[in-house]
Amino acid sequence: MRRTVEIVLTAQQAAVFFAVANFLWVSAVLVLFAMRGVDVPGGATCVQRVVDFHALWGAGSLAFAGQPLSAFDHTALLAAFESCPRDGMFWLYPAPVLMILTPFGAMPFFVGYVAITALSLIFIALAARQFLQDKLIALALITFSPAWLPALMSGQLTLFWCAGLLFAISMLRQERNVAAGAIIGFLTLKPTLGLLIPVILLAERRYTTILAAIVTTAMLHFSATAYYGFEYIALWMDVSFFESAVERSAVALNRSLASFGSFATLFGVPDHFSTQANAIAFLVLAIVLFGVWRRHGVQSDLAVAALFAAIPLSAPYLWHYDAALSAVAALFIYLARPASPPIHFWMLLALFWFGPGIPVINQIIFQAQWVYPTSVLSPILMVAFVFSLRQLRNATTTAQNRKAV
Repeated sequence: MRRTVEIVLTAQQAAVFFAVANFLWVSAVLVLFAMRGVDVPGGATCVQRVVDFHALWGAGSLAFAGQPLSAFDHTALLAAFESCPRDGMFWLYPAPVLMILTPFGAMPFFVGYVAITALSLIFIALAARQFLQDKLIALALITFSPAWLPALMSGQLTLFWCAGLLFAISMLRQERNVAAGAIIGFLTLKPTLGLLIPVILLAERRYTTILAAIVTTAMLHFSATAYYGFEYIALWMDVSFFESAVERSAVALNRSLASFGSFATLFGVPDHFSTQANAIAFLVLAIVLFGVWRRHGVQSDLAVAALFAAIPLSAPYLWHYDAALSAVAALFIYLARPASPPIHFWMLLALFWFGPGIPVINQIIFQAQWVYPTSVLSPILMVAFVFSLRQLRNATTTAQNRKAV
């Protein structure tokens, strides 16, 4: 008995040590990255490396200055970076996102960058806490997962989207269908990730949730677009189609993409067929998930894990930072773990938990990018999806055997 207690205590101490060590090194990466900021003559503080938050902050600063439609003018967007020099990028988001980012645009660049990073971590911690409750070590590990690093370093909005879906799942489990639908309506601010959400709602016959999501989406987008002027829609569509055409024409050259279609180009699939490959992946995943959710539903941790693994694979195009949903899949696989998991279970869980952090770690350690997102992230997500389904099948078989006895 004493030896058993000692082993348990040692395991707990090891888990605490690992959680603390993970917090320290992830925090160190973010702090060191942020400290690369420099004061420039214009008076703003910038992050030297090219990050997506330049476009988000630039559009927000133009909106704050009363020129929201200038966010679509590439020259004007570049001018917003006068004191934060870089090559610029396009503004590709719907009107409500611009409204949300306007307060950040009112801040100096570096302050806004740090603020959105801190808020991202707070939101994901609050959302994950809905499922982990008193499991503080697991909460620390998911909050500071290496998978978030690309999104945090880029200043992207991935963590907010993940947190929103986690809150929606929590509402569905509590049968608060209208609240879940309202939250899902906000997820349309990043629409490419949400294609499978209607599928699982239809599988569970959550018609009230679907209606609430439609109403929220309509009100959110109509009010924000009306505030800026309906010309916003035409400008947004023009820039989005242009950027989409550029990306589709050079899928094989962009190794930061992690969609199924971009992975297929590694095996000789032409760029112009990558879109069809993504569409096929979406249809297969939608059919499988519909069956899984019709049978098991939102109360099944493994069905939720399969959803989070499938969402990035179903996206029409996927940047590497959005593959971080693999970490959330790992969370739900962990919650549904068997009594005595074998060693390969923990190894795969660690792989899903690292996710997009793997290329970042490679770049930090080796100062080179010989592990590209395209080559590793799609396989990780596919393995996470299949592993979730396998664990679900095993759990179902075990439960049936117990009933038979």
